Amino acid sequence: MTKKILVIEDNDDILEALSIILKSASYEVHLSKGRESILGLIENTEPKLIILDALLGGVDGREIAKKIKEDTRLSGIPIIMISAHPELEQMAFECGIEDFISKPFDISTLLGKVRAYI
Repeated sequence: MTKKILVIEDNDDILEALSIILKSASYEVHLSKGRESILGLIENTEPKLIILDALLGGVDGREIAKKIKEDTRLSGIPIIMISAHPELEQMAFECGIEDFISKPFDISTLLGKVRAYI
């Protein structure tokens, strides 16, 4: 079974950190800044898990999560939302995500949550 993760994050430093952490744990990582068609990207990469930033340069990650969960072809892919705004956590779960991580995140917490879904 492939352990493919799609990370959608607009901050270069966080994107790089997530890539390094996940690759060092033997995951296949695909990165996006969220500027392209997210649904098309998901269909092309076929990830087993999506890590999605709550705010992508003015785009609400919760809306992206809703679109993913409404698409029957993609709805089974677990989403872990990350945000520097912990007050968004409850609203994020209302969009159908499986889990939430506050930034800054603890590496062991991140990897534990990732393992739980892959």
